[in-house]
Amino acid sequence: MKYNWKKIGIGSVDTLGIQFQKTVRLNNQRKYSTRRRYLSAQVRFIKFVGGEFKLQKLVNLQDKHLFAYVDYLKSRDCTDSYIKTELSAIQFMHNNLDGVKHTLLSPAVFNLIIL
Repeated sequence: MKYNWKKIGIGSVDTLGIQFQKTVRLNNQRKYSTRRRYLSAQVRFIKFVGGEFKLQKLVNLQDKHLFAYVDYLKSRDCTDSYIKTELSAIQFMHNNLDGVKHTLLSPAVFNLIIL
C-alpha cells in the first residue's frame, strides 16, 4: 500500500510519521478497506503520541501510551466500538514493527481493563 506522510511541522510527530510511512509500505495484510480504516486510526494515534509524549521511535510504544489515548478518546465521548477499532489498528501497527522493545497487552485483556 502506498502512503506518504504529510509533514505537519511538529518535529516529533513528523519523525514518527516517517517511520510509520516505512512500515505501511511493507504491509499487505488484511482487506484494502480495513487497511484504509486502520491507516487513518494509526495516523490519529501517531499525532496524539507525538504531541503528548514526544515519542521519538514507534518501537518504544508502551501500554501507558494506549491508556492515555483511550482516556483522550473517552473525553471526546467516543463510543466503545470506535475505541476498540482504534486499539485494533494500533495493535496491528505494533505487530508489524520490527525490533519492538515492549510487548503490549493482548486486546482482550486491554478491553476488559478500559471498557
